[in-house]
Amino acid sequence: MLKVTIHMVSSLDGIIAKRDNSVGWFWFKNKVSTNKKRKTYRIIKRESSKSKIVHLKIWLKMNRRNLLFGLLTAFPLSLMAKISKWNYTIRTDKGFKINAGEARFGKHYKMKGVTLNVLDIKISGSDTENDLSVFEQTGLTPYGGPPLHIHPFQDEWFYIVEGRYVFQVGDDRYDMKPGDTIFLPRNVQHAFLQLSDKGKMIVSYLPAGKMEAFFQVTDQWTSPPSKEEIAKVFEDHDMKVVGAPLKIE
Repeated sequence: MLKVTIHMVSSLDGIIAKRDNSVGWFWFKNKVSTNKKRKTYRIIKRESSKSKIVHLKIWLKMNRRNLLFGLLTAFPLSLMAKISKWNYTIRTDKGFKINAGEARFGKHYKMKGVTLNVLDIKISGSDTENDLSVFEQTGLTPYGGPPLHIHPFQDEWFYIVEGRYVFQVGDDRYDMKPGDTIFLPRNVQHAFLQLSDKGKMIVSYLPAGKMEAFFQVTDQWTSPPSKEEIAKVFEDHDMKVVGAPLKIE
């Protein structure tokens, strides 16, 4: 199956989603599709539900040769006129290796403002149709860490490679050392604090969500952001700040 990303400049009035979260069947109302073929399309990701730009990732049950014909028959000309961008991507079907110290696309992201840590993409959401992403995080912020926050749509796990940390997940705290793994369920508040001068962790998000874009934004900061700016950037990337960074008890 081929995944198609469609950017539609339109209001949400023309789209009815069965569920408000990131996965669910949808159909077009009015004159777009009157028979509600729920098995034809499936929402994989909805980037925005507030703005007038709706970003849907859909499955099309057709082969590459029939793609254009299928799209033309699925949308009337009046709707096609509103489409501003077409982007076709296919899940990576070939293995790859990322050498030690290197990043997937050669870019090392620095979390300026939130921490001083460096994030290297090892497996990108673009490799997995956004199913997951994997990063190596080099900790350069002794006794520092992110604010207490939640991921409404993502599970997360960490593997400690180097250094010592303390994690809070919900109301529980965990001391972490090299070789330890911790799981952070979605919708559960969490944060961590680096206890050693330097650390290193592997972190993965399922699904990948907007985390790569989040690290791109923090890498571009040129001055320390305010708490309000940090909260806004978290919110823009499907996270919610719910408390201050952790402190040593």
